[in-house]
Amino acid sequence: MSPLAHLSSTLSALRAKYHVALASDGVVHKFGGSSLADAERFRLVASILRERGDTRQIIVVSAMQGVTDALLGAAKAAAKRAPQWRAQWQTLLDRHLATASDLLGADHTDTHDWLHKHFADLADVLHALSVIGVAAPQAIDMIQGCGELWSSRLLAAHLAGDGKACAWLDAREVLVVRHAELGVDVDWS
Repeated sequence: MSPLAHLSSTLSALRAKYHVALASDGVVHKFGGSSLADAERFRLVASILRERGDTRQIIVVSAMQGVTDALLGAAKAAAKRAPQWRAQWQTLLDRHLATASDLLGADHTDTHDWLHKHFADLADVLHALSVIGVAAPQAIDMIQGCGELWSSRLLAAHLAGDGKACAWLDAREVLVVRHAELGVDVDWS
């Protein structure tokens, strides 16, 4: 099957699974890290989305500003067996929990629980890097993608808390990539 045919098949499966018409009767938005720097910026993004009249909106977000660099810094520190990776991890956790509390108020418990679970998983990976003393490429790929998951979850929770119909999707469930000679390629198989 050609890559284009496989993409079409994958999109059809996603439409069926999530009951949405992907961009065929809506709009796709992409918000970068500076658009999601803090709770106030999340609120601004949400207001932009609320003001749109589109039937369907698909939102793609980056990690909060500075988070990807902080994640990579923690991974490098862990791989060098430098103990400061734990403080870097804690700073990231605290920032995300504070943003969740600010955005969601009293309704933050589920999001906090989700964040704690995912940050615990990250701590396990960072600890493993500190034990083996090597930053394996697969681990770095996993680590640097965490920020997008966290910010997308925060935005989805905020939109849902405002009564906006919203479905959150972990892109890892539908998109598989592999390392290739010229960088990263989508695995269409």
